Amino acid sequence: MAAALADHFDSVLARLRAAPRLGVFSDFDGTLVPIVDDPMACRACDSVRGSLARLRERPNAVVGIVSGRDLADLVPRIGVPGLHFAGNHGLEIDSPSESFRHPEAVRLRETLNDIVSKAEAAASNVPGAWVQHKGLTASVHYRQVDPSRVLDLVQLIVPLVGASPFTLRRGKAVLEVRPNVEWNKGHAIDHMMNGFQEPATAVFLGDDETDEDAFVRLKGHVTIAVGDRPDTAAAYRARDPIEVREFLAAVARGR
Repeated sequence: MAAALADHFDSVLARLRAAPRLGVFSDFDGTLVPIVDDPMACRACDSVRGSLARLRERPNAVVGIVSGRDLADLVPRIGVPGLHFAGNHGLEIDSPSESFRHPEAVRLRETLNDIVSKAEAAASNVPGAWVQHKGLTASVHYRQVDPSRVLDLVQLIVPLVGASPFTLRRGKAVLEVRPNVEWNKGHAIDHMMNGFQEPATAVFLGDDETDEDAFVRLKGHVTIAVGDRPDTAAAYRARDPIEVREFLAAVARGR
């Protein structure tokens, strides 16, 4: 069971202060910013941007945002240059030193285009549902769908994905259509930390089911689940994005 971050705040900060090399990574929606009805409406606040910028200046630190959003959508919402950005659940990475796209995901783009076209047609039969094409993955949003119609939507979408080399994952009021490859947010964080020649301590904060992949892969590091989802592989639990903001500010201050 994840321990309350508030009860271990000082010991976690002491561990991070003592780390000779530090990787600080966070999900975006539901972690750095609250979940909102319109996912196109959110931006990182000044406090979060300031903390990320201060951490970026440390010579022994790598700072990254790891999100299900595509990079073209994600990067402007952070507004801090020079970070490591992983979009589409880690399938695409841009950093100060490289640009990475998972080759199998790139190869499957045409197949994804076909799935998206069919998913858009299916979603049009469920008021409030909409499909977001993210280049290497797609999201079927149903936050604004009448709860009694969500099962209808799922039953329309599942056959489209089940007959393809893609997989379907559920997030918070969203169905994620992703290439069925062995690559997730945890792999992306490992990839972004490869610049360290010696072992580093990693921090990862996330709020959704898709973040569990990284919590599992980063066992033994500082993993923090945000919110009240009952089952998590994270070591700690933060209440909400407000507590995340306070935590990042303390890490950035070094105390």
